[in-house]
Amino acid sequence: ITQQRHHQAELQKAKDAAVHDSLNDPLTGLPNRRLISIRLASLFAEAKLTDSMIGLLYLDLDGFKAVNDTRGHAVGDAVLIHVANQLRSRVRHEDVVARLGGDEFMVILGNLHERDEAMMVAKILLETISTPFMVGDREVAISASVGISVYPESARDAEELMKQADSAMYAAKREGKNRLICFTPEIGSSFHERMILENQLRGAIQRNEISLHYQPEFELAGNRLTRFEALARWTHPELGSIPPSKFIPIAEESGLIVALGSY
Repeated sequence: ITQQRHHQAELQKAKDAAVHDSLNDPLTGLPNRRLISIRLASLFAEAKLTDSMIGLLYLDLDGFKAVNDTRGHAVGDAVLIHVANQLRSRVRHEDVVARLGGDEFMVILGNLHERDEAMMVAKILLETISTPFMVGDREVAISASVGISVYPESARDAEELMKQADSAMYAAKREGKNRLICFTPEIGSSFHERMILENQLRGAIQRNEISLHYQPEFELAGNRLTRFEALARWTHPELGSIPPSKFIPIAEESGLIVALGSY
């Protein structure tokens, strides 16, 4: 009987470990996307009962790829662990800090009474992440772009709350990084347009709608041709000519710049 109980206890321990691993990030120990959905559902139920607000912060580290590429993945992992610990240490016990994957984190703030509370926490977290720290014997400096959305001020449900914070984070990236931006309807419209253009750009590359134009450059002193600059042009079948200033940033942010560069 004792051996059987021991076996059952070991089985239960293994099951509990499997459940924990399925709900938490293995590197940082933070909740993952799956657990976030469960926590958000609980917070939304509570917010409706107490007539309180929920603030969601979407954080993406700036320049993390450069750290990984130049310092190695071991240092990159140390940076992610450091950021996770810093985020946890700067919020309340009941708040939720999660890692969504890569260098993306999320902080959920429950039981708020006004949007400024979420803004204040975001500023503290941004300053904390931007403070240089040591990995081994070398200093590392990194920053983050933060998008903020608040229920029920702008979002009606959990899915909308996450999408809005995500789009606000991308707006922070485009504004120059190392900053926070709170979601507005204008950001939502801009993000929607960007997503449409990104999808259309993928198709445009496949359909060879991108053309190259070569612009000559002359040396004024001797009126001598020195080189040609290659310029990409996108002729959309419905929208006509789309300027590079509009589609090149989208290509860079989405990773399509690699395919575009192969022209």
